Amino acid sequence: MSDRPQPKCPVCRTAVQLRTENKYFPFCSEHCQMVDLGRWINEEYRMPVDANATERALPPELSELDD
Repeated sequence: MSDRPQPKCPVCRTAVQLRTENKYFPFCSEHCQMVDLGRWINEEYRMPVDANATERALPPELSELDD
């Protein structure tokens, strides 16, 4: 018996069978897979942005260096 915790569906948090037994892994079902896809399409997933971060300027073009 494995000491590894059983993975949980990222949408509904129910226990998930491993990939060899579940074609929707890491989700528990096609429904949860489609819910997650919908969240991506609706841009509900966001990367945190540091409010104090500054944008870095792109390097100048070669033609600008000749001036």
